[in-house]
Amino acid sequence: MLPGWLSLPSESAMSAAAATEAAPVAPKKKGGAMKMVLAILVTAAVAGGGAFYAAQHLLPPPAAPVAGEAAEEAPAASGGHDEHGGGAPVTGGDYFSLAPSFVVNLNDEDVSRFLQIEVEVMAVKPAALDAVRANLPVIRNRLVLLFSSQKFRDLLPREGKEKLQQQSLEEINKLLEERKKPRIDGVMFTSFVMQ
Repeated sequence: MLPGWLSLPSESAMSAAAATEAAPVAPKKKGGAMKMVLAILVTAAVAGGGAFYAAQHLLPPPAAPVAGEAAEEAPAASGGHDEHGGGAPVTGGDYFSLAPSFVVNLNDEDVSRFLQIEVEVMAVKPAALDAVRANLPVIRNRLVLLFSSQKFRDLLPREGKEKLQQQSLEEINKLLEERKKPRIDGVMFTSFVMQ
């Protein structure tokens, strides 16, 4: 008998070894993971391209005024004039938002109507905007009273909205004059929704 380390393999071990050597080894599939990564990249590229196309062609373009254009058009549309209340529309100036939006009931007898309006004021003199900031609660109160006294049908045409702009300008300037502060030069409605 031979020592254990020098013994011959048994028959079962020999047949298993022969089967391993005799069986052809199937080659491993290569590229399965690579195909998955490639499919994900192609899908992402198509989705990105579709989003870009939608953003360029299906969504409305952002409203970005050309430099200098907003300063010239906004005061003219607001009916703002020089500090004495007459003359040519004022151009240029700084703006201040009377945020948050005003939401009021309109003065209609037969149906409940609402007005949501965002207001900005414009002034050439920075001191006028400082006065608006300092008196903001009183200004907002006066504008709420003014807006809630309007009739729905009067605000439908452009002329009605422009008249309300002029009344807003006069209401704010009346308060500023009472407090001996500089006047503002314009009022803009940056959002105007009636329902």
